[in-house]
Amino acid sequence: MREWLDREIIRVVPTTESIASPLAAWANFYMITGSAGAALTGLMFVAITVMTQVRRELSREGIGAFSTPTVVHLSAVIVISAILSVPWADLRLLEVTLLAGALAGVIYTAVIIRRFRHSRPYRPDREDWAWHGITPCVAYLALGFGALRVAGAPTSALYLLSAAILLLMVTGIHNAWDMVAYTSTVPTRESSTEGSAVSDRHD
Repeated sequence: MREWLDREIIRVVPTTESIASPLAAWANFYMITGSAGAALTGLMFVAITVMTQVRRELSREGIGAFSTPTVVHLSAVIVISAILSVPWADLRLLEVTLLAGALAGVIYTAVIIRRFRHSRPYRPDREDWAWHGITPCVAYLALGFGALRVAGAPTSALYLLSAAILLLMVTGIHNAWDMVAYTSTVPTRESSTEGSAVSDRHD
């Protein structure tokens, strides 16, 4: 009877060795994505600092709708990579943790979409809606679906989780570049005023 119970416990509750095997194979991937996410997050702080000095009219609303979500998505890459690097004794704990993160990500994306609706004076175009609303939501949903498969099929779940990590990283890189490109090419209010004054003098 005792031997039968021991076999059932081993079958139902994954052992540390069985958990470590699929996660350990992805250790280098998590180290690379986590390090890249940390570096990109640091660069975002530098970029925002420089842009606020160049474009003093940047509003708190604009930063909250465009800059902050980019930092959040890149930070999510760091956190998810760190979570998957932890030597979990029970995959069910990992599943709950990842599900909580996925839920938080979906809720945050909904908040960003709401901010977009009230964005002034800039009006988001289709590309903005896709990369700031749809793409992050897909990434966090993939994270949630991957978390649901961790306990039952960890090998296939890790591929889905890695796809979510990469999608969040690509989203962060695209949005950061888009923000820098926009602030670099669109003239500031000061330059527009100076240009108008020069044209008036010539007239």
